Amino acid sequence: MEAILWTTPRALRAFGMTREVAETTRPMTIDQGVCNLSITTGLIWVFSSNDPVRSQVQIQVQAYLLSCVLVATATTGMTVSRKIMIVQGAPALLALGFVVFTH
Repeated sequence: MEAILWTTPRALRAFGMTREVAETTRPMTIDQGVCNLSITTGLIWVFSSNDPVRSQVQIQVQAYLLSCVLVATATTGMTVSRKIMIVQGAPALLALGFVVFTH
């Protein structure tokens, strides 16, 4: 959302900010959004692999990327909005638990 949709009405509502604040902070959020998109594309890639038997490296990459999401979520939750901890953090925590406890 930060890289692409930062100044849309949806983002303004989600982050509780005015259009002016969104425009002012846009250069910083583009960087944040690119980092989030990188983690997301990595997760899509590693979870969609056709390897019938997931390798140890795949599992480690999944755990690492999901941990990155959790660290980013905790940081944003403490500095911007605690709501993000549920919206973004809960799915990442569930996925991490699935990755770790099913192997």
